[in-house]
Amino acid sequence: MGITVRYDALIEDLVIDNGRFEGVGLKNGNNEEFIRGRTVVVAAGGYEANIEWLKKHWGDAADNFIIRGTPYNDGKLLATLLKKGAQAIGDPKGFHAIAVDARAPKFDGGIVYAARRDSFWDRRQPTGPPLL
Repeated sequence: MGITVRYDALIEDLVIDNGRFEGVGLKNGNNEEFIRGRTVVVAAGGYEANIEWLKKHWGDAADNFIIRGTPYNDGKLLATLLKKGAQAIGDPKGFHAIAVDARAPKFDGGIVYAARRDSFWDRRQPTGPPLL
């Protein structure tokens, strides 16, 4: 398909000029790189792992949240897009919540029990939920 995948790369900036995407600045370890492009799809998750951002909407209660997923959903790209003029939609206090074991680690506490007692889905696995 003519693409190169860069693992463990962190997008530092989205370059948008006159409303047009031009490229991304990224960092991979100590290496910095600028990649030009005609199109970009930003699928970077939300900001559920950014406790300080959550506190803006939820106050100190956010300190006690168990984050069901990766600590990398820090909202950095979302903030960049908003700063560059993307339109925010939805309610920043809205979220998808489920009951998790309070003893779960702060991040990646995502084991979800299905309707049957003998079936569960560990969200950390890429296989998805079992079919009932």
